[in-house]
Amino acid sequence: MRIDSVCLDCGEPVTVSVKDGKIESREPEGIIGHVSVPIGRWVFNVPYS
Repeated sequence: MRIDSVCLDCGEPVTVSVKDGKIESREPEGIIGHVSVPIGRWVFNVPYS
């Protein structure tokens, strides 16, 4: 699966490729993720979180 999006901070393009649940590639190299679900609610939907 390939995900194309933009950085919500600077607007630059972001691409992540995932296969079998593992990240195969990412651009730019130093990207990080953000989960907008409070940690106390992760247990209710672990795959989404």
